[in-house]
Amino acid sequence: RWIRLVDAWTLAALGLYVEMKQRNVQPNVFTYNALIAVCAKAAVRRRGRDWNALALRILRDMEGAKLQATDSTFVGLMEVCSASTGRRECRSAGMGTALWLLDKCYAAGLEPTPVVHTMLFNTARRERTLEAVLGAQEVFNALPKKRRRNKHLYSSLMSAYSAVGRWQEVVELMERARADGVSPDRIMYSVCMEATGHDKESVLRLHREMLADGIEDTPETQRLIQRVESYQFSSLRRRSVRGDRDRARTDLTSTAAQE
Repeated sequence: RWIRLVDAWTLAALGLYVEMKQRNVQPNVFTYNALIAVCAKAAVRRRGRDWNALALRILRDMEGAKLQATDSTFVGLMEVCSASTGRRECRSAGMGTALWLLDKCYAAGLEPTPVVHTMLFNTARRERTLEAVLGAQEVFNALPKKRRRNKHLYSSLMSAYSAVGRWQEVVELMERARADGVSPDRIMYSVCMEATGHDKESVLRLHREMLADGIEDTPETQRLIQRVESYQFSSLRRRSVRGDRDRARTDLTSTAAQE
């Protein structure tokens, strides 16, 4: 039902835009921002179309009309780019586009909001390449510590590193957040525990720290604890079975030698 409604809203909005152009009615900034927001919602909920390419075309129309982009413009564009990254039909989306949009935001004389940066880091996570994540890290390093770095930025960048298997950087970012006066929240702990899931002691230590910080368990953190416990049991069981097999081979060899 909701997907059908999104389709209807999207088609209606785009249809009105086409009708405005046919009637020589000039859209204003709010019209263009609304169209980009529609693309963002459609990109989150619907596949099968390059919504990012459509949003960029709307941006070109906006620039062609000599209209100044606003914060809402770039929030919507970055959301479309983030949601579209990693999809085969959305070749125009990715970290390169996200960095280009960030440069355009600065060029327009705007200070990117934390939401814009969070979406950029999410784009790096969805691209799942080390190059993209390192690009996100450079953007993060350029942010003022106290004024712009918050727990959402830390958790999104940690998730990006986790997506490419760089668990050491995830742990370092957790410590860096503490040093910057940012108290880790449930999401940051979950991301860090997921990234270090290969090391039982690290997961259990993070879990203890989370509880000590007054953060209650969630189904996600409980699942992580159960997983490392079962992994440890499975490892011990495999070693036990392997040891029994080796001892059996030794016994057979000794028996054969005696015969």
